[in-house]
Amino acid sequence: MPKQTILHIDLETQSSLPLERVGVYKYVEDPNFGIQLMSYAYNEGRVHTIDLAHGEKIPGQVICDIMDGTKIKLAHNASFERICLSKYLEQKGVLKKGEFLLPESWRCTMIYARYFNLPGSLDALCKVLGLPEYYWKDKRGAALMHKYCHAQYKDMSQIPIDDDWLAYKKYNNQDTVAEQAIFYALFASLAKASTIYYKDLFKEYAVSERINDRGIKIDIPFVQKMSELASDFKSQRLIDLQLLCDLYAAKHNKPRITNINSVEQLQALLEVPSLDRDRIPMFFDQLPNDVKQIIITRSCITQVATQKYDHMLESVCEDGRIRGEFKFYGASTGRFAGNNVQVQNLKKNDFEDIKATRDLYMSGQAPVSTHYLDDISSLVRTAIIPEGNNIFSDSDYSAIEARVVAWLAGEEWVLNAFREGRDVYSETASQIYSAIRKTPVKVEKDGENSDLRQVGKIATLALGYGGGTSAFNNMGGDKLGLTQDQMKSIVYSWRTANPHIKSLWYTIDNVVKYLIRYGQEGVMSKDQDPGLPDDLKIVYRRSPFIKGEYQLEIVLPVTHRVLIYPDIKLTTEKDQQGKTYECLSYMAAKGRNIDGTTTEYRTKIYGGKFVENITQGIARDILVSALSMLQNSGYPVVMHVHDEVLAEYPKDCVASISGILASAAMPYEGLPLKAEGYTCDFFMKA
Repeated sequence: MPKQTILHIDLETQSSLPLERVGVYKYVEDPNFGIQLMSYAYNEGRVHTIDLAHGEKIPGQVICDIMDGTKIKLAHNASFERICLSKYLEQKGVLKKGEFLLPESWRCTMIYARYFNLPGSLDALCKVLGLPEYYWKDKRGAALMHKYCHAQYKDMSQIPIDDDWLAYKKYNNQDTVAEQAIFYALFASLAKASTIYYKDLFKEYAVSERINDRGIKIDIPFVQKMSELASDFKSQRLIDLQLLCDLYAAKHNKPRITNINSVEQLQALLEVPSLDRDRIPMFFDQLPNDVKQIIITRSCITQVATQKYDHMLESVCEDGRIRGEFKFYGASTGRFAGNNVQVQNLKKNDFEDIKATRDLYMSGQAPVSTHYLDDISSLVRTAIIPEGNNIFSDSDYSAIEARVVAWLAGEEWVLNAFREGRDVYSETASQIYSAIRKTPVKVEKDGENSDLRQVGKIATLALGYGGGTSAFNNMGGDKLGLTQDQMKSIVYSWRTANPHIKSLWYTIDNVVKYLIRYGQEGVMSKDQDPGLPDDLKIVYRRSPFIKGEYQLEIVLPVTHRVLIYPDIKLTTEKDQQGKTYECLSYMAAKGRNIDGTTTEYRTKIYGGKFVENITQGIARDILVSALSMLQNSGYPVVMHVHDEVLAEYPKDCVASISGILASAAMPYEGLPLKAEGYTCDFFMKA
């Protein structure tokens, strides 16, 4: 049980802006933003509800404790409470404009839930933890929140104090009671399994929140221009598309399309098997010319990525920055997910001269062509710019997953290639084609057999986690013009060349199955199975949270952070040929329904997938360690995309940042990690 005093907080607020669309940082900038209700409690004490809308005040001691960086504050989705209270204290003159409460003293039951791979919603979490029905959400709560959150009353004191308002206050109070109960239930459960808690969880959370607070500068004039160009182009092409479809319908004596945006209507008119961009090339060449013209015209206006410009304009704050873009612990491996604009999946650019292309579109002089919207979509990265006289220093880990999986498995030829600075993709291609042709084949990046290097690159990226020809295709192998038999040979040859990685898949798969078959709590490490990596443990035990369930835990090297697989099971199934095989599956948080039941869908998992999770978990731990080191060194990180870090600084600091990124791997003895980068005046992919 935590020894520190905990201040539990829950807020109900109003704003004219849609929170789910613009994010909390923009939400609180609305002139009609206000905190209507605040419920709070200390430790397990009684919950107090303050009606701020009707003039009640937050007690001075509570304000002091909110401001005090040594006093722990806890909420469910604590980012929301922290930013809303920051704006409230700014309005009261306590904080400066644009200043945020420091995140280091905040804790979040939603983050705890994500870490333990439990449901994220307050209601589902109560039910999964077996808390009494008293703690479950009032079913009227969502309707009441919807009624009051849209700022219908600009002056909150004019909100009628009727039965609905009194029920709303009770709902706010009850959420705090539930959050209290969840917090103490979690820590009571941890008494049975204290080793699964990760002590640095909220240190890392604070680093992430500071990056969210700092935000990302947007080139607003550029975004406005791109949004305008995209809108004008789409409008004109929709007119063209409607005309082409009308002519086609008349020519073939078919009904006219009533909704030009309807995929179903257009597909029926053209009688094509699909309008999916990835499937069209399979049959495009066999189509009549008039159908081809319609499909080409439609393809010009189906660029979803251009919508990011509009989303940037919606969510950008008063100072020209978008904030809150990174969702801490967004995946069960601990990796980040995106929020709002989703800067982690911006389209890549491949222009020969990106600045010239950017300037051409900004001036409105770019020629209209079939790739017009595609170009605008590809320029979306460049909408992210440094503030004032700063520049961007962009640094990226080089092939971090390929390095980590080789390190885990002890694949020495791969590690030595990385240590000696040799091109691993070329060496992999050499290994593959030497095995296929039964004679040594030399592949050089810019020399002999350089055309084979791409196979080595795709194989390295696609095949490290037990994938076969499908994984090879998904990573780009389908564009190499290879036959199915050739791809099978590549997969087989890659596995032959990387026997230790292949062995690791089966070792972990067998260890997990052994533990479950044994049916008792157990721990496996290198001491019990020499095939396991150093400092990695696999634990099978009764769930400390959910009665009657067992969970699997993988304790990662160095950090000892734990990946958790709830309700892990080993079942016997039949394949398409009727042969039986053993199947591992677990119940991820998304598989648990809000009514406390579980869906029939379970997440299947196998040795290669475990290796992928472990590899990505280690890569994530290294990145987060580097982000903390960069913060402590005074480098203001504004973005991180997978294994890439973007810092906004007055001068070139690429070498320093790359050095810090690489040094974060020092505790992983023998892991040859490298980072490198470049400077830029806007975000781009060099």
